[in-house]
Amino acid sequence: MKNIIIIPSIEEIITINKELEKNFSVNKGALDFIISKIKSKKPSNDRKKDIAKCAAILWHDIITNHPFLDGNKRTATESMLMLIELNNYELRCPPN
Repeated sequence: MKNIIIIPSIEEIITINKELEKNFSVNKGALDFIISKIKSKKPSNDRKKDIAKCAAILWHDIITNHPFLDGNKRTATESMLMLIELNNYELRCPPN
């Protein structure tokens, strides 16, 4: 049970985009593919590394696959932060 990674649902990602953008349009198939890609990752013995890889896949694939009409980078970043938070981690960045 410890190695289970909690991934934001398609509905949660759509809600993030709706809150960020005025022009809403979504390709649910593209989002479903991204989530399936993350779920298919074989877990390793390093949970922290697995979460980082899943967060990176989510962020990169939303940006490059453009499942939304607008706001893909903002939605990708917020979705990635949600995945990290759901798994009880936080992203710390130095001010520089």
